[in-house]
Amino acid sequence: MNNTLLFKTYAMRIVLIYLGLIGSLLGLPVSGQAQGLSLDAALTEAVSQRPDLQVFALQIAQKEAAIRKLQVDYLPQVRGDAQVRYNFINPVSVLPANIFNPDLPEDELVAVQFGTNWAYSAGLTLTQPLFDPSIGYRIQREALSQQQLGLQAQDAESRILAAVTEAYYGVLLGEGEIEQARADSLRAATVYRDLVAAEAEGRALPADVAQARLGVRQASLQLARAQHNLQTLRELLLTRMGRPLEGASTLDLTTSLEELLTSLEAGQSPLMTGADRIEWEQLRLQQRELELDRQIQRRSRWPQLSLTGYLGANHFSNQFEPFRADQWSGSS
Repeated sequence: MNNTLLFKTYAMRIVLIYLGLIGSLLGLPVSGQAQGLSLDAALTEAVSQRPDLQVFALQIAQKEAAIRKLQVDYLPQVRGDAQVRYNFINPVSVLPANIFNPDLPEDELVAVQFGTNWAYSAGLTLTQPLFDPSIGYRIQREALSQQQLGLQAQDAESRILAAVTEAYYGVLLGEGEIEQARADSLRAATVYRDLVAAEAEGRALPADVAQARLGVRQASLQLARAQHNLQTLRELLLTRMGRPLEGASTLDLTTSLEELLTSLEAGQSPLMTGADRIEWEQLRLQQRELELDRQIQRRSRWPQLSLTGYLGANHFSNQFEPFRADQWSGSS
């Protein structure tokens, strides 16, 4: 009788130990308040944390500016210029005074200074391109480069979104494995507890109890492994989003597995991005760029026509008279 009581007490202690171990494994470690995260929020955050996408946007804007510059090349271009000169040495000539005044004696001389110490010139140059055989092809070339950058940005963004969606899906599967492992652990603990009680009453064999004890251990290990895998999957999701890993244990996904699978079936997920179509479009644009490069190189040897005119005031100084024709110069 005493041996039976001792055996029951020992068996119940073992059950309590296993139940305590399972209970500690059933709860995930919590450090802080849970952080709700939907799939849409994860995708938006992942895109905003990638500087390479911002670089693509900057490069596209630069191509747009280059196209506008080429488009205005056929517009009239006006350039103004001005020069300021100071003559350190202004030559002086001694001439007979009667050259300027016949009434003066022939032997009288006068000092004459030609020029001024300061001299100014100002003018406007007008250039009107008339014919440039390559400018149209260069505009098309820049436009194709802009489209290429747009496709590259779209491809990079699609890959980022697909990677985040895949990681999000993995976390949801990991959470499902946790629930399954918890159920298996509780089931194994219940079977072991019943067999221990049955063995104490002589209704179960010791071999069955040992087998049930082994099942509890295996279920506990499977639960611990599932929890470790879930933590790894959460860290992978945060890494692809560009977040630090400290909040992995408190991450709470608010988009269910059913909702994600529904979006996949409807073709709304980034996993269904048509990467093959983007790659084919890039190849087509590259082929077109090669053709334009050949056209630009061929037409760069052709003559270019333009009209250039200049109107300026030379030797502009304090003695300048704007209404005298000889004060102006021009060319075309």
